Amino acid sequence: MDKIKQFPHELTIHLDKIDFIRENCKKIGVESGIIGSVILGLLLFFVVIDFGAKMITDVVSLVYPAYASFKAVESHETEDDK
Repeated sequence: MDKIKQFPHELTIHLDKIDFIRENCKKIGVESGIIGSVILGLLLFFVVIDFGAKMITDVVSLVYPAYASFKAVESHETEDDK
């Protein structure tokens, strides 16, 4: 738990080496490590959400056509086999 609490402070040390970030964080009055942690958290969130969305899309794009194909082949009508 201590490492999690120390992470923004350690990130501040690294981010303060970048002039653009250091100057803008001073203007808004927020530690650069906090901004960096929020950005990293959002990126992680988007990666997780994108992975979940991609998995759902992949499953639906595989399962539904397979279901429709089996249903068409098993039916007696020839109209849906096209």
